[in-house]
Amino acid sequence: MRGCLIVLVFSCAASGLTLTAGLSLAALPQADGQRPVPAEQNGTDGKAKEKPAQKNTADDPAANSPESSQPGFKGLGKRFFEDQKQIWTSPAKVRFSDAQWLVPLAGFTTLLLQTDATYSRQLSHNPSTLSHYNDLSTASVGALVSGAGAMWVLSHATHNEHWRETGFLAGEAALNSLADVEAMKYALGRERPTQGIGNGPFLQDGASFPSEHSALAWSVAGVIAHEYPSTLTKIVVYSLASLVDV
Repeated sequence: MRGCLIVLVFSCAASGLTLTAGLSLAALPQADGQRPVPAEQNGTDGKAKEKPAQKNTADDPAANSPESSQPGFKGLGKRFFEDQKQIWTSPAKVRFSDAQWLVPLAGFTTLLLQTDATYSRQLSHNPSTLSHYNDLSTASVGALVSGAGAMWVLSHATHNEHWRETGFLAGEAALNSLADVEAMKYALGRERPTQGIGNGPFLQDGASFPSEHSALAWSVAGVIAHEYPSTLTKIVVYSLASLVDV
């Protein structure tokens, strides 16, 4: 009961912060429209120059492209398979210039894999402590998911298209990440620290790696931070995602 209460309170507070961070930039487009017209945009007689006529969207291929339309349930399946194709074929697009970040990343990942069993044995295995950590992880994921979901739901009442887009894209990102994680999890077959002798060997019919919680948290956080790239938003969503990892 206590754990459920912690999850509920933390999720409500954190999702509220996520929505508040989104609100901090929601009014920017309207404010931009109220700014005075710069002097260089006025004519020599002080009158504003006429704006060029808008293009007919029916004759503009770019306006009718999938990228220009709002994301929605229509075509969701097609976009999902296209995204999966891009994800799984992305290694083929690696270039030699990518070595400057791939090599350090590979070395750091190898170090983590070699030392995580030893590190895990030094952590607390107290059931109460583990329960609290699980509650914190679940609350952080719940805050991010509920925050993105709230944006999508409330956008229908407030007619905020940016909220609707953010919520829907977060859902698509979560769907793609979970599909990839499940495929990798059962292909790698890594045991959990509580299985066997705790060394976490691969190809042992385990299901511990990668983590669904971490993948879900970072995919949603990444979308929100991209759509609302303010410092406050990034601090809130990336802190929540980091709590899941910790």
